[in-house]
Formats: sequence, C-alpha cells, structure tokens
Amino acid sequence: KSYIYAAELLKNCLHVIFERFMPTSFINTWTAVLKNDYVIGTIDSNTHFNIKAKFPGELGKDIKVTLTSSEYLKNTQGAVGKKYKLDAVLPKNVEKGIYRDLKDSITFTFDVNRADYYENVINETKYIDVFIKGEPELVDFAESNLMFTSTTVAPSDEFIISNFYAAMEDNSLFEKLADRNEYRLKFITSGSYPTFDYNPTNSDNVTVYQKIVGNMLTVAAQRGDAIALIDHTNNLSKSVEDIYGDLNSLDDLKGLTSKEIEIGGDASKQEDARKYGAMFTPWATYESKVLSSAVILPASFAYLNSLAVSVRTNANWYAIAGVTRGLVPNLLQLSQPITGSVANKIQDEKGISINPITNIKPYGYCIWGNRTLNENNGLVASSFLNVRNLASDVKKVVYTAAKKLTFELNTDVLWLNFKAEIEPTLDRMVSGNGLTGYKIMRKTSTKRATIEAVIRLYVVEAVENWDITVELSDTTVTVQ
Repeated sequence: KSYIYAAELLKNCLHVIFERFMPTSFINTWTAVLKNDYVIGTIDSNTHFNIKAKFPGELGKDIKVTLTSSEYLKNTQGAVGKKYKLDAVLPKNVEKGIYRDLKDSITFTFDVNRADYYENVINETKYIDVFIKGEPELVDFAESNLMFTSTTVAPSDEFIISNFYAAMEDNSLFEKLADRNEYRLKFITSGSYPTFDYNPTNSDNVTVYQKIVGNMLTVAAQRGDAIALIDHTNNLSKSVEDIYGDLNSLDDLKGLTSKEIEIGGDASKQEDARKYGAMFTPWATYESKVLSSAVILPASFAYLNSLAVSVRTNANWYAIAGVTRGLVPNLLQLSQPITGSVANKIQDEKGISINPITNIKPYGYCIWGNRTLNENNGLVASSFLNVRNLASDVKKVVYTAAKKLTFELNTDVLWLNFKAEIEPTLDRMVSGNGLTGYKIMRKTSTKRATIEAVIRLYVVEAVENWDITVELSDTTVTVQ
C-alpha cells in the first residue's frame, strides 16, 4: 500500500523519496522451475527454466500459472521446436490489498527432444513482478512431460508486516535521513503504515510504536527543517477521543517526550522533538487515480494530497486547513466521522493536538486543524504547522547559502554575500503574507573560523477562532 501512497502523491506532482525497507536477504527467495522428466523430491540437472519472485510476499497461494504452446518454429539448422508462453496472474483481491490483476508473461522456445535447445534456456532467470509466497506447488502441463514447480521458502524468509516495523525500530534507518546534504526533504512519513498506537512489543517489553515515533520525531528535530507526520492505527473500535487521550499521555512514552534532543550535535542547543511532528485523523477511503478504484489510506495522505493541490498556486507557508486550502481531493468517506465538538476538543490550546478531517457543510471534507505535536500551555509559534513549514523553508535556504560560502575568507564581503543569498526568500515571505518582518543579526563568535548569527522571524499567524459580538439596541444594530 505504501507504493499506492507514494504513486498518488507523485501523480499530483508532489516529489517523493521512497525508501524501501525490504532487506536484500528477502529478495528473490521464491523460485519456480520449469523441468523436463521431473522427479518428485529432487532438483536434477534437467532444470531448464528458473523464475524468481521480484518482490516475495504472502500472496503466492493465489497465483495462477499456465503454460501454452503455439506453432512449431524452425531454427537456422532446420530443426523443429515449439514456442511456449508462461503466464502468471495474481487476481484482484481488495481485502488482501490487491486492487487489480497483476500479470506477467514470459515467451521462449525449445524442443524437449534436443539437448542443444535446453542449453539456450538452462539457468536463465526471469522475474515475475508479483508478490509470491513459496508454497510447494506442482502443475503438470500434460505436454512432453513438462512440469512447473515452486521451491519451498521458510516463513522467516517472507517479508511480512512485522519485518517492516522491526526495520523502522532500527535507529540506523532514520539516522541517515538526518543528513541534510544527502536528503532534501520536508516531511517524513511511514507511507500508509500506522506508527502510533501499534500494539506489538519487543523483547524489552517496550511497545514498538514508542520507539518508531520517537525515531521519526528525533530525526525531524535533528534536521530542523522537516516534519514527521505520525499516523495512528485504523482501529474502528477505538474512538478518536480515545486516541486523543492516548496522545496526551505521551509523557509516559519512552524516546518521545525528551525535551533534550540535541540539535546538530551541539549539547547547548536542545529542543522538544514533538515540535517537529504532526498528526491527522481519521483514516478515510479515497478514489485512487493510480488504481481506478477505492483505497483506504491514513490521514497524513489527506494533508499531503491537499498540500500538493495548494502549492500549485499558494506559497508553502499558507496553512493547509479550512475550506480554501484544506478541502481533501478524492475523499469518499471517513472511517470515523468527527463531529464539530470532537474537532474542537482535540484542538485544545493546552496539551497536544490532533488535526481532524471533518465534513464542513456545504463545502465537503476539510482538514480542520493546523497544529504540531507541541505540548501547548497556551499557543506559541511552534504550535502551528504552517509556521513550522515556513521555518523549514528558511532553514533550507540558510543551509544552502552556508554551504555555498564555506571556506570563503571571513570578511565583511562574505557577510554581505550571505545575506544576499537569503534575503530574497525572506522578502518574498514578507510580501507573501508569511512574515511581517525579519532581522538578521551577526553575533560575536568565540570559535575560530566560525560565523554566528541569529535570524529572527516575525510570523503572520493563521486565524483559528472568531470572537464577534452582536449588540442590539433600541435604535440600531451594531456589530463589533
């Protein structure tokens, strides 16, 4: 499903870096062989054709394989052979996540009575781009004793969902994303797999999702220019209010609540990593452009989908919320409808907020929240997601400018050149209603070969509440 998640965003012109978690040891573990004079229980030298699964998985029992032959062919020496076609089909099964038939075909020729024909195909490997599980299967094609069989694969070699979570629990996979030189990214997601309120526990009896969410938020905070979008489990038996209750108990979660995340390896620069995360709710059914059918995806997809539409005409720092920019494209039905009272409850000005998707009549399904996972005690700049996005844009420009001017001579001209690199972006933010103003202040540095500076941003906040009083008097109606 993560392929669908990414493909839909790519189709909306949103750039996606897709990091594949499957370890190389899981690749090509399923093998099928086409044999002549097959002897049950043995793999003899008469194996003439090998087929390996490109992406092994759990759905191999559903795969249908057929072998058909066509007209006789002659080779250059006049010998006669047949043309064969091998078809593999994994039928559509929405419940198992297969949204259309997956097909692949291989065509080849050989004469079963001539060894020199075998030499043309022996040990040749072909890949069938479907998800296959290596269950033993024997199909007799009733033609020249040709048989098709698949080798057995141990369960430990299958790539199943627990392998994915085990990979995400490993810090090393996220640590490399912290490299801003290698990865230029703005949002980090798990690609349709829930990472919050996921139940399995590891050997330390610490819930897996505590470490995974902690890893995602930590790498976003260490980068300083990215947001971790956290998706909760699509548990229909659990209300959004219950999820919100769990969210506000994050102080008890290991690896998530530390307010001492070191930024850039500098112990003197520490922040609460939760300021670099956001969560949306609920899951929903979408009309997929890629599949031409319906698909259930998490709420982070709604945010990124709406963002993809908005950035075509709007600046990055506008809030993706409300009926103007928060309408969610292709959303058919929410998994859990959210009322206005619940939406307000999970957007409280104290504690941690979740951004709800709700039906705003007569406009339709909208994102109705613009908050980070900052633990609020009254709203501050880092409480707002669009402000965090604006700050991320500024940090990316500053990083690029600093890299460009590294190893230049430390003179007044260098400082002027640095400001010239970043001021056009800041000026656009002022004229584009992202900032009311800014200051770039150079500090006296106690470190050799180092320039220290502070860039102070005065942001324009998005309106979340209206407080209008209608006063009625004997002579007139006054609106204040």
